[in-house]
Amino acid sequence: MPTTGTTALTTCSGTLYDNGGAGGSYSANADGTVTITPATTGSKVKLQFNTFSVGYYDRLTVYDGASTSAPVIGTYYDYYSPGTVYGTSSSGALTVRFATDYYATGYSGFSADISCVTSVPQPDLAIQGASVSPVSAVPGNTLSLYSSIYNLSGTTATSSNIGYYLSADASLDAADVLLGNSTGGSLSVGGYGSRTSYVQLPANTTAGAYYVLFVADYQNAVNESNETNNVSSVYLNVVPPSVDLIIQQAGVSPTSTAPGNVINMSCTITNQGNATATYSSVGYYLSANTTLDANDQLLSSTYGGTLTPNYANYRSATTNVPPGLAPGTYYVLFAADYQGLVTESNETNNVAAVTLTVAAPSIDLIVSQANLSTYTMSAGTTISAGATVYNQGNTTSPSSNLGYYLSTDASFSSNDVLLTSSTGGALSPV
Repeated sequence: MPTTGTTALTTCSGTLYDNGGAGGSYSANADGTVTITPATTGSKVKLQFNTFSVGYYDRLTVYDGASTSAPVIGTYYDYYSPGTVYGTSSSGALTVRFATDYYATGYSGFSADISCVTSVPQPDLAIQGASVSPVSAVPGNTLSLYSSIYNLSGTTATSSNIGYYLSADASLDAADVLLGNSTGGSLSVGGYGSRTSYVQLPANTTAGAYYVLFVADYQNAVNESNETNNVSSVYLNVVPPSVDLIIQQAGVSPTSTAPGNVINMSCTITNQGNATATYSSVGYYLSANTTLDANDQLLSSTYGGTLTPNYANYRSATTNVPPGLAPGTYYVLFAADYQGLVTESNETNNVAAVTLTVAAPSIDLIVSQANLSTYTMSAGTTISAGATVYNQGNTTSPSSNLGYYLSTDASFSSNDVLLTSSTGGALSPV
């Protein structure tokens, strides 16, 4: 290879080296081109690369013809060797261009045997390792497709495109629907390229059994030695869209209270279907049993918007137990889609129940943590006294006043002397 400029060779033998020659290091900042024309009329040039190690930013480009205006067979760098390439044009020539950057140390370069052939073997593209996720999908869903495309034999394939089809069977025909494609460049013999693509399942697809076909060279841009092994199929089950809303982690605090008191309610609403729910509201009901019916009283509700499959949202609400409610055991029912706005695959699993004990209103004030600033004193001495008042009932006390008495014993009686008092306001249950 020349370091710069263009060299023309007419030969069917010899070895093509980088610009450093056999055993030498190639030059930095080089940009040289060589065109090899077959010495025998009607034959084609063959280059068999035996070694190839160039820098990541250095480029070897091979053209299928007598100039750099010819179609590109491939561009190679690092350890991505061209392998075997052939001239397939009417001239049978190959043009090779080698361009390097400013750093060219530590690489052995390349060498390729030059020969001529009368016929060019064709590449053979095939799909391996095809997979689809998910394998059960709803019309309109996005599918993740993965595969590798291999060139099994012959010569370098000038392209390695893949088409993805939806089919009723494992064979490609005119009735199959093209879902998408991935574009691939040249692929040397024994080389492969891994592909990941995302395609959308048509919204009008009816439920049933299908196949996703991975088709190598789906546009027939490459003449291959074997055109019958280009298709790989993966089974796909298309299911009708379904929404299924359920309540999980339902909770009420407190679980024992009195009429008129505040309770806090919380839960998660989950869509365990395979399609998006348009609404995900929750209603909270007071019920005498665990079954939602017309006799139950709606306490509160929380609005919820769309909810995608296998996702959950947290919901909470605060309300008062109805005043005048008779004491007894009740249930707070958490009802998903309580207004019935969403058509679900299962309408029987929308309700979760939490037991609520309603007791008669009661106030029970207690004194705790009573203390004096000193426990030894003289008559007429001023001291400090303190205590904490708790309401251990279930209803708010309208006041929480505290009196301080002098007594000869630990029991309160009419003989005790009131020393002072402190005024306390309303006191909620603990």
